[in-house]
Amino acid sequence: VISLPFPSAQELLQMDDERINAWYAIWSLETEKIEARFMLSRSVMEWRYRNLRIIMFRPFVIRKALQARMRQWMTSQVESATEIAINRCLAEAKASIMSINMFWSTGHRTCMASWYALYFLFQASMIPSVCLRNDPASPVAQDWREQLDIALKVMQSMFSLNPSSRECYEVVLRLCSNYLL
Repeated sequence: VISLPFPSAQELLQMDDERINAWYAIWSLETEKIEARFMLSRSVMEWRYRNLRIIMFRPFVIRKALQARMRQWMTSQVESATEIAINRCLAEAKASIMSINMFWSTGHRTCMASWYALYFLFQASMIPSVCLRNDPASPVAQDWREQLDIALKVMQSMFSLNPSSRECYEVVLRLCSNYLL
């Protein structure tokens, strides 16, 4: 991910399919009956997996979002591998936000849980933030708004446990408040 030249979408997709998804397919089979004491560690592993995929594919989303700023989002043609990479990043960001919201809503509210949840939630929320800021008229803009609304509510509910949550909350609001309904 930090190599130069940056890998192509096709190269990253191949690595994702062959290595990362293969590992996740084996690891995710063991989700039956997780004891409460292992919920945080299990969730963190899932969030790390999703975060890695966000980081891998984020450059393609950002590139396309910047094109949208120039009003080319809907008209720009990208190769199918790039489109798949973009869709994977968007899907992982949304899945992260939903997973963290679900975890947080089940009452696993500790300082450590808030630290991990905020770390991954903030990074995931940057994807719909960048997309919404650069293409607020997109057909999927409402989905981005809903994701950000969920992320902001989770961050807000962490205020008493994690002072950094207020800062993250304010960053997301500064980035997107003009685009949220």
